[in-house]
Amino acid sequence: MSNQLGFIAQQDEQLDEISEIAKRLYIQANTINQELQDQNVMLRKLDSEVDDNIEKMNFVMKKLAKLMKTNDSKTLCTIMILMVVLVVLFVLVFYT
Repeated sequence: MSNQLGFIAQQDEQLDEISEIAKRLYIQANTINQELQDQNVMLRKLDSEVDDNIEKMNFVMKKLAKLMKTNDSKTLCTIMILMVVLVVLFVLVFYT
């Protein structure tokens, strides 16, 4: 009889350990779930920003294509010089 009580006590201890492990796994699973949800929100935001930038790039590419069709070399040269000046100004603003 005492042997059975010892066996039952041992099983109770093992069940308690399993219960603690299950609780820790539950906490870890919830933490991982929250992290995945946060990253999903960030990915959706990034996707939206990428789409916006693609639209802007398409607009710029259309304008550049129209510009390249310009036959007047003076106008084209002036625009290119102004573009270089604009790039230099951006560099100066961001790096100073």
